[in-house]
Amino acid sequence: MIINRYDFGYIEIDGESYSNDIIIYKGNIIENWWRKRGHYLDINDIDTYIGENWIICTNIVIIGTGESGMMHVSDDLIEFIRGNNIEVFIEKSLYACKLFNSLNKSGVNVALFIHLTC
Repeated sequence: MIINRYDFGYIEIDGESYSNDIIIYKGNIIENWWRKRGHYLDINDIDTYIGENWIICTNIVIIGTGESGMMHVSDDLIEFIRGNNIEVFIEKSLYACKLFNSLNKSGVNVALFIHLTC
């Protein structure tokens, strides 16, 4: 899986385009991902995935905070991820895409939560 392109409000993955926030994990794309508080990400926004236990089996989580980095990530979420021995990167979305491609290509189990706009 490769992210071909990212622009404000748009991402292309393996030739397919998306215009809403997404999650990528182990070759799967979860479309239309939304947070309860829009530009604020906390543990409640990913608890469904934690409940399914899939995030725990990854090595790295990348959080794309938007083109300008406007999405805030809660300290509790960062502590939770790190507390499960998972490395976390919080980056503006363009760099998050580049980092995802690089790590994914090298075979690392990596998850990406990406906000596509601000």
